[in-house]
Amino acid sequence: LPAAAALVCAAVGAGLVWRGYHWPLDVLGSWCLGVPLLAAVLAVSGGSGGSERHRPDPPDGS
Repeated sequence: LPAAAALVCAAVGAGLVWRGYHWPLDVLGSWCLGVPLLAAVLAVSGGSGGSERHRPDPPDGS
């Protein structure tokens, strides 16, 4: 899934440049800003994106 998301982001960025909506440095700058922001969000939220979420123990006696 992360590889597919990276591919979609690269394709959208290339398409925006190709169609003339953005300069190449605009797209490169957004990628350079987006990667650290995503890393910070993952660090604050616990990291793994949900694959290791803690589930509460079931109540005793049932």
